[in-house]
Amino acid sequence: MNKFRKIKKRTDRFLFDHPVLKFIFEYAWALLLCLFSSSIFAFGFSAFITPGDPSGLTIITGGASGSAQIIALIFAMAGVTLSHSVIVAIAFVGINLPLIIFAFKYIGVRFASLTCLNVLLTAVLMTQFDPATAEWVNKIATSDFIKNQTLVRVLFGGICTGLSSSSAFIGFFSAGGIDIVSYYFALQKSTSVGKYALFINSGIIVIFTALGIIGTLTGNPNVPLEWVDYLLGFLFAFIYLAVVSFVVDKINVRNKKVRIDIVTNDESLSGILIANFPHGITITKGIGGYSRNEKYILSMAISSSEVKRMVELIKKSDPYAFIQVTNLNQIYGKFFINPIR
Repeated sequence: MNKFRKIKKRTDRFLFDHPVLKFIFEYAWALLLCLFSSSIFAFGFSAFITPGDPSGLTIITGGASGSAQIIALIFAMAGVTLSHSVIVAIAFVGINLPLIIFAFKYIGVRFASLTCLNVLLTAVLMTQFDPATAEWVNKIATSDFIKNQTLVRVLFGGICTGLSSSSAFIGFFSAGGIDIVSYYFALQKSTSVGKYALFINSGIIVIFTALGIIGTLTGNPNVPLEWVDYLLGFLFAFIYLAVVSFVVDKINVRNKKVRIDIVTNDESLSGILIANFPHGITITKGIGGYSRNEKYILSMAISSSEVKRMVELIKKSDPYAFIQVTNLNQIYGKFFINPIR
């Protein structure tokens, strides 16, 4: 691990001295993440979210894809015979367009551009991964281990969606849909992303469930499920969203904060920390309860992704320092986060 960090440091220094190569490397990495994000979502949607059996339980996903599912359901109830995947893909792009414009205006050009590319790739791949035409996806979707195991579909689908959103967030863009809105609010409030998506998606689930129940109660022949199936789908949808939220918040730690307290005899340690981390520090003098010697207590609020690097720096500077790390639910005031471009 230390060897990997040394290589990373040398690479960062080299790229810092070669801005053109740094630009190419950053965008190549972002494009790879974009390809992975769109592929894993399209695969999860086609193989697990969409039922392998036409009479199987549909898992409502929420977000732009969930809204697209609502549109596809309305089209089906109206007797439109166009492919389900094509309807969802077109609706997915259409729903995302105003959100991408919002991202261009309020978040950043790079963020919005990569999000737009991600959305377009996802739409294309959703049609390419359609179980009706992609035999390898159909084999997975219709497998006995998947087709009749709704909870397994929910878990695998939720993991795929969570990985899609998280990999996009790592590249400082989004997978589109509600991710754009939740990302915006997370930046404004400097808190975790997943809970915002969970709140907004709940309304979409309710609408889809209500439409499905209305279709069954009115005897619509294009709605093959019973009303009780839509109620069960309602419950499974929240399990799906909980899985997505869990995966996103476990991987995307950009907005998670911790408080770190260091008890040290070395007054110069504060200057070392400030030189290496873009955060303020509070210094308090104290007395050791056992030694009765004067101590310095250094307190900082940092991102959880910075903890490991900071602890290593502290141990290197003062091997005898006492370190305490505490999770924070929220902080108020100025806190530096790298801006989104």
